Amino acid sequence: MSNKVANKSLIITLLLVSSFVLQAQKVGLVLSGGAAKGIAHIGVMKALEENDIPIDYVVGTSMGAVVGSLYAAGFSPEEIEAIVTNLTSKTGSMEYLQNAINTTILNRKTMLHG
Repeated sequence: MSNKVANKSLIITLLLVSSFVLQAQKVGLVLSGGAAKGIAHIGVMKALEENDIPIDYVVGTSMGAVVGSLYAAGFSPEEIEAIVTNLTSKTGSMEYLQNAINTTILNRKTMLHG
């Protein structure tokens, strides 16, 4: 009788341990502020995608928040790079960048939803 209890305990323990092992890891991307760092984060996102590492959570501050919010909204790292580099090189104004991002997002929603 004690062998049956031990076997059941072993099976339950193995099932519990295997359920923890089989759970996928989550990846959180934390992006800091600063224009140069914000643009550098785009390279990190590209590298993660190239290595098939999915990003589950994105948080950021200042320029990192701008880059992170574009990624969370569905923009690819290449699209984000084009938006950020083209706009900042032409204007250098964060207000202009914000307006351009808003316009891009609205245009994308219009294209998707008619």
